[in-house]
Amino acid sequence: MDGSKVTVKDGRFGVYVNWKKINANMPSEYLQEPTTIPLETAWDLILAKGGGGKSGATAKEKGPVLPPAPKRPKSAYLYFCAAKRPEAAKVASSLGDISKELARLWAETADQEAGRKEYADLAAADKIEYEKRKQSWKLECDDILAKAPKKTRSSNKKGTSNAAKKANLPKRPLSAYFHFCAEKRLEVSKSASSLGDISKALGRMWKETTDRQKFDDLAASDKERYEAEKIKLLRGDEKSQVKPKQKVANIKMPAPTKQNNGVRTPKTASPIKTKSPRAPSAYMLFCAEHRQKASLDESGKKRSFGETTKKLAELWRNCDPQLRATFEQTAAEAKETLAMEQVPF
Repeated sequence: MDGSKVTVKDGRFGVYVNWKKINANMPSEYLQEPTTIPLETAWDLILAKGGGGKSGATAKEKGPVLPPAPKRPKSAYLYFCAAKRPEAAKVASSLGDISKELARLWAETADQEAGRKEYADLAAADKIEYEKRKQSWKLECDDILAKAPKKTRSSNKKGTSNAAKKANLPKRPLSAYFHFCAEKRLEVSKSASSLGDISKALGRMWKETTDRQKFDDLAASDKERYEAEKIKLLRGDEKSQVKPKQKVANIKMPAPTKQNNGVRTPKTASPIKTKSPRAPSAYMLFCAEHRQKASLDESGKKRSFGETTKKLAELWRNCDPQLRATFEQTAAEAKETLAMEQVPF
């Protein structure tokens, strides 16, 4: 990535992904939690927006340049934000506060059937137009590939099919935690100021939640929906799939020499180098003896792994010098014994 960072930004028309001078729209599944988008997914969006990040010379060598896929349709919420942003900007100063105000206004329209109908109709019309643009894009790509030379046609066919598949892929299922965040975000945003504080508060609330059955059921239902849509998509591609030929390992034989009497023999793999064992340090011996005691707090509750490690370090720092010398002597003897065992006879 040339050392440049891929960042998530909040712009005039909503949250987007940025790298250098390239901006890509944030997928709808991450609008509620923009900071959770994986780096690989964000980079794929940047590559798709910037033409794959390849030079024109490389593209010409591999085949004809295909037109970019059409932009995905906007959701009802994005249309609502575009219409209400000037109103929200009057009562909020920063981008984060404007986003919170828009989310609050959107939540207030949940019980108003007519409040969201206008934006839902716009989103539905946009989706119909998107399907038309996508169909035209597929036909245009097929036409370009049909006119391309046979040598370059096969190299681009795979990339085009992958792009078409990505455009039709079902929305990935959300986990129980993401369903929890979607429900509690508005409540948390009233007391938290930044995205980081909101994420921390949501994580703390999730940790304190004992009854998670509702969100587990939502996640299971969403996963069933995803699997059903994926199977439906795969069944449509079964006819076009061809099993790849199995590659046979090509073992190069060395040239015949006097040492092997003119017989070609395959090269043997070099032996795997293993690290020699190390003797435990005084601190490691101390931890082994006191770990069980350090893993419990004053009330008898079990500490986490990180808290146990911190407690062991604290006990070692405050350890009696005479007791410390005992462990150091034991470690020195163990090191000497190991050294004697490794001496070749």
